Amino acid sequence: MRDRVVTPDFPEKGSTIVYTMTDGSTITETVFKRGPAAHHCVYGYLPPMPIFEFWQGNLFYSATPDGRTEVTWRYWIKPKNNLISKLGARLLKHFIWRHYTARGITGMKAEAERLYRDQA
Repeated sequence: MRDRVVTPDFPEKGSTIVYTMTDGSTITETVFKRGPAAHHCVYGYLPPMPIFEFWQGNLFYSATPDGRTEVTWRYWIKPKNNLISKLGARLLKHFIWRHYTARGITGMKAEAERLYRDQA
């Protein structure tokens, strides 16, 4: 990721983050639902990746007794019904869990904690 632009009302329903990737492409993350009592956001990515019909994330956050924020992410992806999409989904899953998560989680966690610090 090269840059991001966050709407002032983030993380309220309808707010967005537009990520500019290193290749110049953009991905928009839109909050579809936010449950303040449950500290839960549902968001989707637009445009979805060409091989997926659906890409949704769920973020659960809560304050810890020592004043930090604990964040849990869950993603649902549905590949299009063709061999290339299904193979692409498997490769993406392998990449995400083997490489991206292992190397990037520390920075992502710090950023999420910063964004949601005042929301708990």
